[in-house]
This record gives sequence, C-alpha cells and structure tokens, in this order.
Amino acid sequence: MRSQYHASMQADPVARAVTLFAASSNVSLHQPRPIRPAALYSLRGHAIRSLRSALDDPKRCGSDAVILAVVTFAVSELLHGNREDHATHLRGLEHIRKIRGATADQHLDRMLSCVSDLTAMQISDWTSVAYTSS
Repeated sequence: MRSQYHASMQADPVARAVTLFAASSNVSLHQPRPIRPAALYSLRGHAIRSLRSALDDPKRCGSDAVILAVVTFAVSELLHGNREDHATHLRGLEHIRKIRGATADQHLDRMLSCVSDLTAMQISDWTSVAYTSS
C-alpha cells in the first residue's frame, strides 16, 4: 500500500504540488535558517491552485491522488497548529468520500490507514526533533 501511496504522489500534479509544499513547510520548521516565507506562500498557492483544479474536474475530484493531497494538506496544517484549516480539509475529505460512494470505502479506509501510519511517523520524528533541539 505504501508503494501505491508514493506512486500516486509522484504521478499526479496536485499530489506533487501538495507534497512539495508540505515537505518544504515541515523542513522549514526544523532548520536554523528556515525557508523564506514568500517561497512557502508561493508553494502553498501553487498547491492550492492545483488542488482546486483537480477538485473542479469531475474525472479527478474523487481520485486517490486528490484524497492523498487533501490528507497531506490536513496533516501539514495540523503540524503547524492551523486547526481551522485542518478542519476545513477534513470536511473536504468527507465530501470527497461521499462523492466516491460506499463501494470505495474499504479501499479508502486502507489508504487512510496507510496515511495515518505515515503521519504518526512524521509526528514522532517532529516531536523527537523538537525535544532534542531544546
């Protein structure tokens, strides 16, 4: 499942854009010289525009890559303490889940379980860096 997750993230433009933003944003939290805010805003804007384009496309709006992009955005917002934006992405995820229908629930649950594992590892890494650098 993890290899499918990574393949989806690399193959779809929205997934790539969101992953690049989230990774850059998270790296910036841990660097002595963080990435310039203007660069992060630019990456975030590109990711949001890519996601909006995918969501507006009836053929792509319920795709695995779009779901993974929304989840990645939600996790990134959570790690940065943006609870309102995190909640917005979760509401969007629920909407996408309804679009996909009940038949896709098992696949979606497996996919989200994988994302949950990866998120837990990321949060664990983040907290260990936060505690060892203080």
